[in-house]
Amino acid sequence: MELSSIRDAFDHVSKKRNLSSSNTQEMIDGIIREIENALVKMKTPLDEEGSSINGKSILSELSIKLKEMSPVNQFKQSKKEMDLALHKYAKLLENKFNPDISTVYIDIDFDTRTLN
Repeated sequence: MELSSIRDAFDHVSKKRNLSSSNTQEMIDGIIREIENALVKMKTPLDEEGSSINGKSILSELSIKLKEMSPVNQFKQSKKEMDLALHKYAKLLENKFNPDISTVYIDIDFDTRTLN
């Protein structure tokens, strides 16, 4: 049985998983970085011009930055690619290891005296 195609498909799924994992980690790190920056801004009592800082404006800036990063869309795309690779791998395994039973069927004459 030729298993190289199964190995190639598995390697492809593994690479997609690693890529998805690293992209997710980068996105989470970016979100954490933006939140930490907003917290630092909130802790400083005065901005560069010497006026007091409004917490709502900082949170609205954070919201805008997070929307620009669009983490949900990137997570969805990554998940979609991963699901596609897994689906193809499952189909390949199904084709290799679950062959059609009709191809194995052979017409054999049974001796009924032996069976009874």
